[in-house]
Amino acid sequence: PAPSEVAGVDYNFKMPQVWKSSLAVDYTFPFSFPLTISAEYIFNKTINGVMLTNYNIPEDNAGWVTFNGPDKRHIYPADYRYTSKDAYVLTNTNKGWGSIATISLNAQPVQNLSITAAYTHTVSKEITGMPGSNASAAWKYIPSVDGPNYNILHNSSYNLPDRLMASVAYTDAAHNHWSLFYEGLRYSGNSYVYGNDLNGDGNAYDLMYIPANKSEIRFIDGDNEARYWEFAAQDAYLTKNAGKYAEAYAVNQPMRHVFDFRFAHDFIVKKGHIDGRLIIIVQILAD
Repeated sequence: PAPSEVAGVDYNFKMPQVWKSSLAVDYTFPFSFPLTISAEYIFNKTINGVMLTNYNIPEDNAGWVTFNGPDKRHIYPADYRYTSKDAYVLTNTNKGWGSIATISLNAQPVQNLSITAAYTHTVSKEITGMPGSNASAAWKYIPSVDGPNYNILHNSSYNLPDRLMASVAYTDAAHNHWSLFYEGLRYSGNSYVYGNDLNGDGNAYDLMYIPANKSEIRFIDGDNEARYWEFAAQDAYLTKNAGKYAEAYAVNQPMRHVFDFRFAHDFIVKKGHIDGRLIIIVQILAD
């Protein structure tokens, strides 16, 4: 039987290529104990990125009708496809970049006591993270305003914007080892989308237009209207981006805090000419 869709590779396709630049600085304070602060910055720029294009859809949608009002997204006409079979082609893009900034502190104020703390902030922008197991899924499952063929640069779905780490470790003269590790993580990857196919492209991943005021949106009833504005008032992303389109994968989750406490004691065992060591460990995790 004839295939329902076609997948191919552009004749001029190039393997992925990224430009990477980095800068790091260390400074040791002139104190009576070791104290070092370090800073590192990494910048990545996409040279040859990877993306999928559906060749069964026109390259230019400028002539299509748009919505009236503040949301000006294009409406797909009934005959927007050339044929009944989609053709997904692997191509390149030079759009995309990322940056990682880290600052860390290491100290040993007294003997056998070590203190470490670090914070990392990451930004990653891309056209697509290829979120699918086949060409159709990787092209389709990307939140967008005008459809996956007309996607713009957006937040990466795999970005980890904030990471905070700290640890304290101490060993005493009685062979007791104490350590406490903390990690704070903030995940991104959430998007505000409509619950149906708003623009008629056949994909239910249409990014929301965030209304700036009540005149820019109509609800089916007053209860839904009251619920939305109550939710929007307490949501930092909706409040900050009112009057704009929501960005794909740009909504961060609350900070996740993980604590790991570990206690170990060394029992020195001597028998004849043999010296041995028995270690008992107690570990507590809290999330």
